[in-house]
Amino acid sequence: MRPMGFVRLPLVLGVALLLLLIGSVVAFGQGAAGAGGTITLSTRPEAHEIVPDEVEAPTRFIVEARGPQGPLRNAYIDVEMTAPTSGALASTDIPAIESTTLMKSRFGAPDGRLEFDYVVPIRGTYKVKVQAIPAPGATFQPIAKEFDLMVSERQSEVVNFYALIAGLFVVGLAAGAVLGYANRGSRAAV
Repeated sequence: MRPMGFVRLPLVLGVALLLLLIGSVVAFGQGAAGAGGTITLSTRPEAHEIVPDEVEAPTRFIVEARGPQGPLRNAYIDVEMTAPTSGALASTDIPAIESTTLMKSRFGAPDGRLEFDYVVPIRGTYKVKVQAIPAPGATFQPIAKEFDLMVSERQSEVVNFYALIAGLFVVGLAAGAVLGYANRGSRAAV
């Protein structure tokens, strides 16, 4: 008969080896991600201030790819933008473009920075995938990230919607009062 401590030793060693293996995989993954660099997306105006379908003042998109030593030089930046999906209760302004790829392009970015103007067509949450890949002669690892860009409805359309609801409510009250009064008058005569 074996002592209980002898059986537990292989189990403890196995668990320790497993934890060591998981720890090294996690540490290796973090080192690879941190060494590759970062890619950011910003807009002018800020994302919460973007007005859909504003042709006179398009949104400026700014993509920056940076490595540990600064901007990634001699890069290609891929941008893919997908339109929002329809809502649970109502569709967006233009249902024909919902969930479609609006833009898929590759741009040269010799200094790791890309700026372009784009007219955001509808309200909703856009999926924007950006990727920085090395151009010939560059030595960095590709960087990719996906962003959610929330665009609110035009303020004038929100006001018009609430005005319509208030108008329908007033018409409903008036119709109810007229019909109720007419119904009360016909009952009194009988």
